[in-house]
Amino acid sequence: MITFVENFFAMRFSREIRIAFLFLAALALLIWGINFMKGKNIFRKERTFFAVYERTAGLGVNNPVLINGHQVGLVRQISFMENDPQARLLVKIGITDKLPIPSDSRAVIETNLLGSNMVNIQLGSSAKMLKANDTLLSQVATTLQEQFSIEMLPVKKKAENVMLSLDTVLTVIRSVFNAETRMNLTLAMENIRRSIETLRNTTYNIDTLVSSQRNRLSLILSNVESITSNFENNNETLNRIITNIGNISDTLARVKISSTLMNADKAIADFSQVVTKINEGDGSLSMLINDKQLYYQLQNASTEMKELIRDIKLYPDRYLHFSIFGRKGSKNPFTLTPDSLQN
Repeated sequence: MITFVENFFAMRFSREIRIAFLFLAALALLIWGINFMKGKNIFRKERTFFAVYERTAGLGVNNPVLINGHQVGLVRQISFMENDPQARLLVKIGITDKLPIPSDSRAVIETNLLGSNMVNIQLGSSAKMLKANDTLLSQVATTLQEQFSIEMLPVKKKAENVMLSLDTVLTVIRSVFNAETRMNLTLAMENIRRSIETLRNTTYNIDTLVSSQRNRLSLILSNVESITSNFENNNETLNRIITNIGNISDTLARVKISSTLMNADKAIADFSQVVTKINEGDGSLSMLINDKQLYYQLQNASTEMKELIRDIKLYPDRYLHFSIFGRKGSKNPFTLTPDSLQN
């Protein structure tokens, strides 16, 4: 390039022609630089396509156009469609690559991790190819924020439900744990503290008792061990005693209990016959029990015997006489009086 410029200036041209060529070269360089800064290569033919969107999600002019992750063009223009009541946006896309684009391809506006927007053309499978100035199918991909919002929506609803449940629980707890309940809980905790203190004292006393009675416990354990040893040494004797008890049980089991019960039943039947005869008035014992006149006579005899014994105690001289010179009549002869009967 430098050699060409040197040769060019070495040629014999007039000064005006040289200035004109230099101006045209600078102008061409300026135009190429401006287009290069815009991402447009004037030396490559560019195909133009269109896509219609309800929203562009922040897409801007000169944002890249990708196919399978490779940049094939730029966004050239974004404008509202004329006479469109929905105010949709018309995006003009310039593609410099000669790759054929099927008619069912879709221009999807996407956002990368850095927040930059782009148009990703997802190629279709149609055999018909798009021509320049045709319109692509359009779609706006879900942004990370929208995707996060969609995924977090169930969590948000669950959190709201949890908050409502928590509010209900707090309301219930606030209504249940009133002043009286708090006082009762305070008293209960105080009682628990006292119980723990009592348990601690009891444990200390038990530990002290065990420490003080350690010798006696050792002696008791020694005695228990001795008893166990005795049982072990007299195992044969114990087995023999148990065997004898078993023999006695077998002997008792072989006793004729049924005949003994029959004899007892017979004796009870005979006693029942005797009682029946007494009740029916048969025999002397029945007459003695059932004869009322005999009862009254025995009662009168008992009364008279009682009066006689009393009279003997009061007036013994009526019945016992000790006289050297002869017997005299009783000064107090016995007379049955009502008072004596009552006494």
